[in-house]
Amino acid sequence: VISRDVDLKQRGANYFGLCPFHSEKTASFSVAPTKQIYHCFGCGSGGNVFSYLMEYQKITFPEAVKGLADRYNIPTQLEEGSGNSELYSVLYDLHEKATQLYQHNLFQDTGRKALIYLKSRGLTEDNIKQFKLGFAADSWDQLVQLISGIGISQGQAAKSGLFIQSKKGIFDRFRSRIMFPVFNSSGKVIAFGGRIFDTEDPAKYLNSPETPIYSKGRTLYGLSLTKADIKRLGYAVIVEGYFDFAQLIQTYTSPAIATCGTALTTPQAKLLQRFTNKTILGFDSDKAGQAASERSGELLIGSGFQVNVTKFPAGHDPDSFIRERGKEALLDLL
Repeated sequence: VISRDVDLKQRGANYFGLCPFHSEKTASFSVAPTKQIYHCFGCGSGGNVFSYLMEYQKITFPEAVKGLADRYNIPTQLEEGSGNSELYSVLYDLHEKATQLYQHNLFQDTGRKALIYLKSRGLTEDNIKQFKLGFAADSWDQLVQLISGIGISQGQAAKSGLFIQSKKGIFDRFRSRIMFPVFNSSGKVIAFGGRIFDTEDPAKYLNSPETPIYSKGRTLYGLSLTKADIKRLGYAVIVEGYFDFAQLIQTYTSPAIATCGTALTTPQAKLLQRFTNKTILGFDSDKAGQAASERSGELLIGSGFQVNVTKFPAGHDPDSFIRERGKEALLDLL
């Protein structure tokens, strides 16, 4: 677990590296596998795997237990509210099945045009797979058919946010859309954002509704991929949309996150504060983007953040700016 964050070298029975909790040039941070503990001889920090995660990720003990269990597929059940544990497990599984279906579609004839479009937006195939992007077919029941017969009740399906119920039955919520999975901080898919493609629909983007596993105001898109970079570099670049985030990530090792078209909320600021208290706002140059930048900036300052603002040239957002002017121009602007 620790070696994901710290470059460890073996010395005898133990491993040593630079302490992640204070600045040092000589490795004094020790990990003892046989004892299952760590200790820094410089700052005195020490403990077990849970205390490490609590200190490094700035999370609570239950969050550390849950995150570690999720990472290694270890079943957990909380005593308080344990009746929900089966529902949560089903909802996570449903979202994983949907992600796999959408990914499969994208690389078949069904999603060929969508894949070409994503590449025309400057995304590489490696990044498309890294972000687990996919395509929801122009079908009313492709996902319904996939989950039929596997023991998922109508009530559980309804609470997933992946379906629409009507008098005529249950139907797929997302159809003919490029799909962006939304991950929680431990890397599990909890929702989707769907961009309309190759059909007419007044809603350019369709997002998952609030569910037992997803709260839009408490989620930062991309944080599971970039939280280590945010902590290492000491700041976060906050952008608005999925494509903005994707371009930043593949342009350079980026501590980016996205709000997905909304101004920041207080819970999102508290979540980000676990990793840094310095931000660069990189919202769109239009009036709506600048207004969101002002609101987000005020909230962040009020929450104790140092706030900087990157103003993109008129008519540009991070995605279009990077594609037109390139990496060096972006780094200069930041």
